[in-house]
Amino acid sequence: MERLLFAYAGVGLATGAAALALLALTPFWEKRYAARFRCIVWLALAVRLLVPFAAPLPAPAPQPLLLELPASLPDTARAGETQAAGAPTGQAAGTGESVASVPQASDRNTEPEIKEAFGTAQAAPREPAAGVPSAQEEGRTEASGASRKTPVLRSGEILLPAPARLAGFVWLAGVGVCALWHLAHYAVWRARTFHWNRPMESSAAQKAHAAACRAVRMRRAPGIYANAVVPCPMAVGVLRPVVLVPEALCESLLLEWMLRHELTHIKRGHIVCKAVLLSACAVHWYNPAVWLLARRCEKDLEFACDEAVLHGAPVRAAYGEALLAALKAGAGRPAPFTTCFAPGKKMMLRRFSAIFSKTGKRAGRAALACILCLAALAGSFVACSA
Repeated sequence: MERLLFAYAGVGLATGAAALALLALTPFWEKRYAARFRCIVWLALAVRLLVPFAAPLPAPAPQPLLLELPASLPDTARAGETQAAGAPTGQAAGTGESVASVPQASDRNTEPEIKEAFGTAQAAPREPAAGVPSAQEEGRTEASGASRKTPVLRSGEILLPAPARLAGFVWLAGVGVCALWHLAHYAVWRARTFHWNRPMESSAAQKAHAAACRAVRMRRAPGIYANAVVPCPMAVGVLRPVVLVPEALCESLLLEWMLRHELTHIKRGHIVCKAVLLSACAVHWYNPAVWLLARRCEKDLEFACDEAVLHGAPVRAAYGEALLAALKAGAGRPAPFTTCFAPGKKMMLRRFSAIFSKTGKRAGRAALACILCLAALAGSFVACSA
């Protein structure tokens, strides 16, 4: 667990620094690049935060070590061979020590003589040299040293874990608390809100729903319900998303534009993206840069939907009126795993300025490729060093 904590901490440090640098440049690239480009960058960083391990670098192939031997032996070696050959059988070359003669293979009684010559040496036990402990003595010494190192707890004393292990338990507890908080918040909100769901019975609302599905090119139209407690139109759910519409807006002529926005969220999988962001925030709950990244990505998801709805449609005034109507009906902060057509007044003002802006924005494919490569490599050096 300690290694996993250090890996996540290293990736969070490097990716958080990259996120802070990109957040500082937001006023620059918000005017130059489309919102969809910014969403892809934030989501790439979020996915990198959830993958703490770096790809192993290829190791170079081992090179064989070649040694060149001399073609002829030096004169000193030849002199040593000559002295050894001329020495008597019972003495070693250059020494006066006697050596037991080994019987020749050509003798008749070869095997008995070999046994007589080496039998005594094989049977004699090896005595340890002076000052060198035996294996049994070494085992006793190691056992006594281990017993000395083992801490002995007295009554009333508590053995505290190592700091790294304690930090791992704190981090894991924080991840569990953060994840359970988001899941419980969504479960309670869903139970209270879905109790007020009613089928959409208005013919005008059904026509607006069908027209919005055709405009967005939805293969399978999600369910749509009228609700008395939601403040504005919203998409809810990760696996089976549905659209909730306030009862006050069911008869509105601008409902089609609101539904286009929410259906675009569902088609592009923005609720799944929000789940990825929440997972990154839960894992890196101690890192404020990750929370700033998630908050900025949620805003850019709304800008990306506005751009998608208005792409090729010269009716910006009608879409602006739909935003005003939803804001008058009520604005609120979205719950986890939901979207919100009117999240707040400040956000609505920024969306208005982006809708009626005449500045052309680039797709940014080259810049996107560079940033994605940097996001993939973020934290690799830290992970390798760990």
